[in-house]
Amino acid sequence: MKVSDLAAVQLTDMKQTLSMNLLKSAHATASAQAITMLEDFQQLQREVGQRTINPSPHPYSGQHVDLRA
Repeated sequence: MKVSDLAAVQLTDMKQTLSMNLLKSAHATASAQAITMLEDFQQLQREVGQRTINPSPHPYSGQHVDLRA
């Protein structure tokens, strides 16, 4: 086996290892961001649930009926 062939095999292995490490890192980052987003959403839901929310009435509610024949 030639030295250049051996170097090419090692380079290919190194590229695969690097690609896998980058993929794992990206996966970990995406998972952490998703967890943070869900925790923030849960906190917001708790805060909103503690407030008394009075929605404003619909301006045309019950005044008009749309019919199409």
